[in-house]
Amino acid sequence: MKYLFLILVILTFNGKAGGQRTGQTVRGTVVDKVTKNPLVGATVFIQDTNPTIGALTDGEGKFVLKNVPLRRNILECRYVGYSTFLSDGFIVTSAK
Repeated sequence: MKYLFLILVILTFNGKAGGQRTGQTVRGTVVDKVTKNPLVGATVFIQDTNPTIGALTDGEGKFVLKNVPLRRNILECRYVGYSTFLSDGFIVTSAK
């Protein structure tokens, strides 16, 4: 009985630790390169994430991406009438 309790305790802690998401929040603004006007409704997402981490820009062209993995990431932005934008790789760390 003592061993069964120990196994249940270990499984409980493993389940909670594995369920935690480690990541940071990435914020930004999407604007036209020439006019500097915000692009409303642009699709912004992080490449190679499952499930996909993405957002649409708001009325001011701003976006927020939560739980971005701690690694080197590439941001992709799409908007009708514009070519797809790929950012340079940027590193997300656990430090703020």
